[in-house]
Amino acid sequence: MNHAPAPSSPPASAGLVGACFSPDYPTARAKFLLAAARAGARVDVFCNDAAGPDGGMLTADVAVLGPKDAEHALLVVSATHGPEGFVGSAAQIALLDALAAGAQAPPARPDRRHRTPGWRPRLG
Repeated sequence: MNHAPAPSSPPASAGLVGACFSPDYPTARAKFLLAAARAGARVDVFCNDAAGPDGGMLTADVAVLGPKDAEHALLVVSATHGPEGFVGSAAQIALLDALAAGAQAPPARPDRRHRTPGWRPRLG
């Protein structure tokens, strides 16, 4: 089976990399919260009882985009993770900044893969 090489995409600009990637968790979290605010998202913060390696607070931050009374909303969940978390955080920041700049949000559809029976998210 012959596969054509994947088309190459242009490299990311240094400005984009600097704006989205972070050297540590507190910086990544601050960038996420600022990007969520620029996108007009409501943010719910869930605090972890454990302290981070530096003794700081660990959280799960949920940016909710869409009208409060919408049947569906876009949830962007950012929390602590391993080293790969910095790439995910950068992607979330880039998405939120694109939405803030007027990009169209992806189509909303319910994701039932992680749904717990009887659980309903609180939006807003």
